[in-house]
Amino acid sequence: MLPEMTSRRPASLLRARPTHIGRGVAVPSRTLAGRAFTILELLVVISVVAILTAILMPALARVREAGERMQCASNMRQVACAIIDYSDDHRDRLPALDYTAQQGMVPRFSEAMALSDTTGRKADGLGRLVLGKNGGYLGDPRVLYCPCHRGDHPFSRYQAQLTARTPTGFGETVFCNYHYRGTIDPVTMELLPRDVRPDLVLLVDGLRSRRDFSHVLGTNRLKADGSVDWHADTANAIYRALPIDPVGFGDADVFAAVWTLIDRRPVPSDD
Repeated sequence: MLPEMTSRRPASLLRARPTHIGRGVAVPSRTLAGRAFTILELLVVISVVAILTAILMPALARVREAGERMQCASNMRQVACAIIDYSDDHRDRLPALDYTAQQGMVPRFSEAMALSDTTGRKADGLGRLVLGKNGGYLGDPRVLYCPCHRGDHPFSRYQAQLTARTPTGFGETVFCNYHYRGTIDPVTMELLPRDVRPDLVLLVDGLRSRRDFSHVLGTNRLKADGSVDWHADTANAIYRALPIDPVGFGDADVFAAVWTLIDRRPVPSDD
């Protein structure tokens, strides 16, 4: 006799019953389950992304800082052109800074970031390049503001006065982000001559307080010949020499020490 024929289906077919999706499409339910992420896999992916982000963020920060430093140097070069034009129109004199140069006035070297007097009604220092009826040497007053500045004197605070090019109406001193040497040398305490030496530093990062020192690890320096270089200060000597808060009167010794550090020529490398 022939063996009895059975209609039993193979066990594998029974386990892989189709699940219908849409019209005429059948996908085994086991395949759908295999496509899902487990919690462990998701945690691994999140961990990898977090590690890569931690590695890349410092590099991106350095790239951003380098770009802002270049923009700051470009600002200083434009200020140099304005100072040269001003000097040509004023018998080779630098813009006067009354905070330090006025007869009988105690020098206030911390206020060399000022663009106006204490009332905000009269242009002073670098403010003579942009404010008042004799201003106009700087086409865009925003070049007096460093892109790295994180302190109390952003461009937006003084925008109304600077764009109107008039130092009236606010009753407070207008400050920029750069520190001007002025016409009284903070190191020698003597009046600068008309014919200053070409390598004399005229403009640096803000020095009024530590919050005004935007780059922390150094500063761009504008020299009398119009050149701009980077003065590295990886030991934070300049930053630590600055007052935590503006010191006002009696700050001559502090700023003599600070400008001495700024004027220092870089030590040549042995390489």
